[in-house]
Amino acid sequence: KMEVCEVQHEHRDLIHHVAFNLYGKRMATCSSDQTIRIFEKCESADGRHWKKSAEFRAHNGTIWRICWAHPEFGQILASCSFDHGVTIWEEASLDASNTKTDWKKRNEIGDSRGNVWDVRFAPHHLGLKLATGDSDGIVRIYEATDIINLASWSLQQSLDTQSNRKCVALSWTTSIAAPTVLAVALQRSGSSECADVQLWQAEDKDLRKWTKAATITRSLSPHYATDLAFAPNFGRSFNILALATSDATVAVYRVDIPLTSDAAVTLLTAASHRDEDPLRPQSRDAPPPTPLSAPPAVGAAAASEALANGEMSAPPFPLAAPTAPRLIDLEPCVMRLSWNMTGNVLATSADDGTVRLWRQRLGGREWVKETLTRPEAPHM
Repeated sequence: KMEVCEVQHEHRDLIHHVAFNLYGKRMATCSSDQTIRIFEKCESADGRHWKKSAEFRAHNGTIWRICWAHPEFGQILASCSFDHGVTIWEEASLDASNTKTDWKKRNEIGDSRGNVWDVRFAPHHLGLKLATGDSDGIVRIYEATDIINLASWSLQQSLDTQSNRKCVALSWTTSIAAPTVLAVALQRSGSSECADVQLWQAEDKDLRKWTKAATITRSLSPHYATDLAFAPNFGRSFNILALATSDATVAVYRVDIPLTSDAAVTLLTAASHRDEDPLRPQSRDAPPPTPLSAPPAVGAAAASEALANGEMSAPPFPLAAPTAPRLIDLEPCVMRLSWNMTGNVLATSADDGTVRLWRQRLGGREWVKETLTRPEAPHM
């Protein structure tokens, strides 16, 4: 059973994002009230609770996302906003004993011409770098030129999605041994056949040269992507990517990234089946759900013929969905995704205030709902 702890956040408007630090002992929230609040986990005789340790106005518009840097670089936050800006914050000591601290604005990046919808620090083994996703369809990669002095950040690369759609979510792969991949979720509207996700591969460790490796399109018009997240990778030969869309589903993809370049190319397919009600088990008399069929494997000869006929594009690395994307069916619109540290439990939060935990069964052929938490009071 999930332990629920109520937090008195004191925000005066809608909260758009909640982010925990690496150890799960600090929590940051951002809101339409243009403020950021920091909370500390406390242990007491009455149990665990969260105590607010800081509150500050961070932007001149709605704050969409907030992100913690790896603690080896210090206590650093990045936030992005409707005001077109990305701001770097650092917790600084006010006395020699470090008993009093305050959050200082170290830099404000204003390269975007529109909304900045997401900001994500790169995995720490790549250095102090971050990516931003804008409403103009541009993903920008920045690096701190001096990790001691956070006032200076240089633009490493700009990735043009050429989609004329806003980049609403970003996610980095975390494996040290495999090439770095950045997933970009694009929010579309109408009947446009725009990809929901673009996968970009870095060709060097400095993240200065990138190639658009592949795209994922689910043809969900008029629905759109809302969030995505790579699962942490601790030794797997492939990555797992979860994609949330406004049609109340979460698709879980397997993305193979071999280190060799001569691997066979496989097609990425989209398949789905939806249960009548994901919150209740099906009746024993109900027919079994339609199984997800595996996509056809494409060998080297067939891939060459398909490329020659223009039926598929050749990515730098193959994407594989051995049993097709796994679709988790949800009633409300899923807004946020988050994985546990081992990458086998997925948390989803929806616009009805519910939080669900999904666990992958052995074999990876099915995801089951482990826990459902509903708000006790009406939410805003």
